[in-house]
Amino acid sequence: MRAGGVDTYRSAAVENIVTPDDAVFAEVPVRGPLSMWAQSDIITFHQLDRTEGLRYAEMDREVAMVDEAGAPVLDEAGEPVMGPNENRLSWLDATVLTTVLGMGIMAYALSAFAVVVGITLALLGFVVLKLRKDTVAFA
Repeated sequence: MRAGGVDTYRSAAVENIVTPDDAVFAEVPVRGPLSMWAQSDIITFHQLDRTEGLRYAEMDREVAMVDEAGAPVLDEAGEPVMGPNENRLSWLDATVLTTVLGMGIMAYALSAFAVVVGITLALLGFVVLKLRKDTVAFA
């Protein structure tokens, strides 16, 4: 059985992700919880920049298609041809990536919590054992 923190570190290391130069922690390998947070933060920042501050639910599902010159594409009836909103679809990728990074941060937090609880229980056991010995010796 592997520890959650070690397994998370190894999984992140295999991906060879490095934060971009405009991240909070610039150009560092994404391995630990802080670099994961920085990567998640910059993904959201760039996605909001790309979509002009709009989130997935705030955007139209379809947009009018345009040709290479930027003119609207019209059907036979003169109505604009609608197509998928690529900016909205890119939110799906961003959401998946930030969710996975958030799960990695949670894995580190739960691992740290387990270590703290284990140490606390071991110390509590030692104290109870010590008190028991002192009580037996006192009686």
